[in-house]
Amino acid sequence: ELPMAPETAMLLKRDGGLLITADSLQHHAAYTNCSPAMIERMKGAGFDLTTIVGPIWQQRLTPEGGTLKPDFDRLLALDFKHHISAHGALARGTAHALTEAAVAKAFQE
Repeated sequence: ELPMAPETAMLLKRDGGLLITADSLQHHAAYTNCSPAMIERMKGAGFDLTTIVGPIWQQRLTPEGGTLKPDFDRLLALDFKHHISAHGALARGTAHALTEAAVAKAFQE
């Protein structure tokens, strides 16, 4: 099993802003090309068809007794309309609102 590493996010300030991430923030639009068994595993692991904070990444990278929420708050302070990650599909036009919802869900208190 490969260790997970801290993430870097990149913001391209074009066309309303494009946020680029890898594992930390993902947007899934379909379970295309997944077997029925894999779909069930993805759903069970929290890979919903929307923008999500990567559940496995979050679990592995959160320091014991800590939180990664301040990192996501810094992302939310950025101006972006679109998002693409290494996993999933392009979120076009509504990415900031989808990210707000994902962060709220991932860091419920």
